[in-house]
Amino acid sequence: MESAQPNVAGERLGLREALLPPDTALAYRVNDASRVSGLGGSTIYKLIGEGKLCSVLVAGRRLIPADALRDLLRGAA
Repeated sequence: MESAQPNVAGERLGLREALLPPDTALAYRVNDASRVSGLGGSTIYKLIGEGKLCSVLVAGRRLIPADALRDLLRGAA
C-alpha cells in the first residue's frame, strides 16, 4: 500500500505546481545570464535595448528573469 503522505510541499498545500528547489535562480544579473547562456554581456544589453529580452531594474540592479532568458534561447522571444 502506498503512503498517503505527499512527497512535495506543494502537494501538501494543494498547489498545482511543485515548489522550486532552493538553488533555482528566478533571475540573473547580466554577467550571470551571459555565463549560463553563452551570450556576451554586450549582446545581452543589445537584446534588452531591442526589446527582445525582458529585464527589470531592482534596487539599482538589472535583472533578467530566468523564464525570459529560456524563452529567448528557445526562440520564443
